[in-house]
Amino acid sequence: MAEFDGYRNLSRKTSLTAPYLLDVQAEFLDMLATRVVVPLIAADKPRRRAA
Repeated sequence: MAEFDGYRNLSRKTSLTAPYLLDVQAEFLDMLATRVVVPLIAADKPRRRAA
């Protein structure tokens, strides 16, 4: 597994705001059945709190 993997956001609800997702899962978290994901937004998009 790479340290960072990028993916296109396929969610109709969030892809306009965050078109890409960055998976930052580290090896020491492999035992968890979850992923750590950072939404990537365009710098010119207005910021708002996550729901």
